[in-house]
Amino acid sequence: IDLQLSVFFVAGFVVLISSLPAGLQSESVRALGLWGLPVLGLFCLGLAHGGIDHRLLPQTSKVKFFTLYLAGLFSFFVLWLQCPVCAFALFVLISGDHFGESQFLRALKISRNQRVIRFLAMAWGLAVSLMAPLFHWETAQPILQSLLRNSNVGRILTVSEAYFLGLMFCVLSIASAAVIARYERKAMRRSLPEPLPTVVLCFILWKLPLIPGFFIFFCFWHSWETILQQRKGLQWSVKKYVLAATPLTLVAGLFLILTLTYFES
Repeated sequence: IDLQLSVFFVAGFVVLISSLPAGLQSESVRALGLWGLPVLGLFCLGLAHGGIDHRLLPQTSKVKFFTLYLAGLFSFFVLWLQCPVCAFALFVLISGDHFGESQFLRALKISRNQRVIRFLAMAWGLAVSLMAPLFHWETAQPILQSLLRNSNVGRILTVSEAYFLGLMFCVLSIASAAVIARYERKAMRRSLPEPLPTVVLCFILWKLPLIPGFFIFFCFWHSWETILQQRKGLQWSVKKYVLAATPLTLVAGLFLILTLTYFES
């Protein structure tokens, strides 16, 4: 299924459900419609898209790969214990770079990782990472306070200030996508999609609640695109990909559940 169609279908369905008057649906039906597809996407796509990373580096042994991977997780955990703000800032920067690289992989390859294109791609990734919490600052505040173990974190910005900053990031993401699209058109000498999908993504992150909206981006946009790229590169069928990714997906799902249980306790 085409990437954009999958995102727009899921987002459209969730927006429709969340917009229906309370009299037309029960609270349980609304909750199922709002959370069902995003959570299903998290476990089927969001966790799975990293489940074959070790297969993408055949020159690296599995022992070395998982040793480095676990060492990185442990180092990040230690940093989070010692300086939660530093760990959070590092996580946001890495996420922004990862999202931007995945989204504009073709442009980065064409430009041979040119600094300007890399910067614009990272700007796009950072913008879409931060828009949802800024648009829904009241929801994001207690989450940040829990993650950073600081009750004053949420008071850095007022709701109106956070909303305005979210709009600025929205403009940044659209502008970055437009410049990169223009570069690709010139480099490839053919018509390519304009940044309209980014405009729709901004609407999704603004319209939907914080977590369902971000899950739709992460699962049905970023993870879906990454899986398509991985399957194309490895020339794998859907069945082969699912079988290869399932073991680590289950481990990641268990780890996620344990982490959420820890923070809820």
